[in-house]
Amino acid sequence: MPAPTLQPPVTVQPWPGTLQLSPQGILVLGLCLPQAGTGDGRAQARLAIRQALTQALAGLLQRPPTDIHIDNQRGQPAQIRVAASTTPAPHCSFAYSDGYAVAAVNLHGPIGVDLTPVLEIPDWAALARDYLGPPTLARLQALPASQRPLALAQAWCRLEAEYKCRAEALTEWAGERPDHALHAQLMLPPLPQPLSQLVGHVSWENGSART
Repeated sequence: MPAPTLQPPVTVQPWPGTLQLSPQGILVLGLCLPQAGTGDGRAQARLAIRQALTQALAGLLQRPPTDIHIDNQRGQPAQIRVAASTTPAPHCSFAYSDGYAVAAVNLHGPIGVDLTPVLEIPDWAALARDYLGPPTLARLQALPASQRPLALAQAWCRLEAEYKCRAEALTEWAGERPDHALHAQLMLPPLPQPLSQLVGHVSWENGSART
């Protein structure tokens, strides 16, 4: 992964609330989920963020919520269907952490979003070598140890978002690949501990990026 060229940060807009699309047709909404986690809590988180996105899209598209359908099978990217629409449906992506979830929408092409906690990882170098690649590993090794957990989380978060944007499963690093996406860090709202240790990233295509 080459040194990242980033767009200005994308603000995560709290839901419920008044939402606004970016000039590029991008929207990222965030939802606090006290019961998120694993098992039943994870299923409730998935349902809650999809319901929030359905309500948000209904308002933005000026359609009743019953016209908005979000299809999602495990291992497959989520798809939005708008009843009786003559224009391409928006693309969407979801990410979760314990107690928080985000949904990202792109009106003009694929999108991927991810949340990653900032953690001390003992075998961080092996993780970076295997998945992020030698250039990113070298940049991380050059950082002071105190800065490395945040930089690693940001790099990992971008990787996950990029793969989601491509609708591909995460694989080990196998050399540089063409990158048609735009990338930005997420500007998260103030969150309580331990959610305040989250970082987020969004990657998207604008519909004309591929040639």
